[in-house]
Formats: sequence, C-alpha cells, structure tokens
Amino acid sequence: MSDPNALRPGLVAWNACKPFAGSNVQGKIVPSADALLNRAHRDALDRGFVICGSSSEILKSPEPPNMYCEVRVTIKMKSIYEAGQPVYEFSGLGAADVATGARVNGHYLSLAETRARTRALGFALNSDEENAGSNAGAA
Repeated sequence: MSDPNALRPGLVAWNACKPFAGSNVQGKIVPSADALLNRAHRDALDRGFVICGSSSEILKSPEPPNMYCEVRVTIKMKSIYEAGQPVYEFSGLGAADVATGARVNGHYLSLAETRARTRALGFALNSDEENAGSNAGAA
C-alpha cells in the first residue's frame, strides 16, 4: 500500500516553491497582495489544489471619529485529484483606520480587505513560517 501522504507524481512540495517577491519591512520580506495572488494561481495547481472560493465579512464598519474598520476574508481550497475531499479554509483579518495615513483616506474598507486577503493567501500558501499550518481546517 502506498503512503497516503506522499506527493503525486509531478506535484511540488509546499516548501519547495520559489520564494516570494516582496518588500523589506522592518527587516522582514513581506509579499505583496499581487505576488500572493499570482503565486496562488500559479503554484496551487502544482500542489494539486485549486482555489474554489473566497468570502469577505465586515466585522466593524468605519465610523467617525477614528474610522476604524476590520474585515475577515476566507479563502477556500480543495484537492483536484481526490473527489469528496474536504474544502480547506484559510482566514485572515485586516484592519485600517485614520492612523493608516492620508493616502487611504476614505478607502479604509478596501485597505482592510486587501490586508485580510493577503494574510489569508499567506496562510494558504504557507508564506509565513511562524504561522505555517496554524490557520488551516477542514470545513
């Protein structure tokens, strides 16, 4: 009997993918939202997974005076090889407020959602070594 955890021929291990392109933020390379999304589409199939959905939930709407808001984004992935396999969900939280800066004035929800989506994709693609696998669960 073969090992059920072994990779199928032609698939790439999660930790063997090319590193992310990103920005240096306080000495740590932080991938951009575009880099994560591109990698998700490019590499998820190499690993035998496909993104099968996403959802956004506003946890706190921006209100005066501080305009603080929070958004949760959930990315759903499933195996393309195994019928009836569970759908795995990866969630990320994002927040934004007036202190974020004048450049995003009036666009707090968009920024919070982008941050949440980036974090969820980071969890799904194992881009953050400290949180690798800690946010995954079958739905």
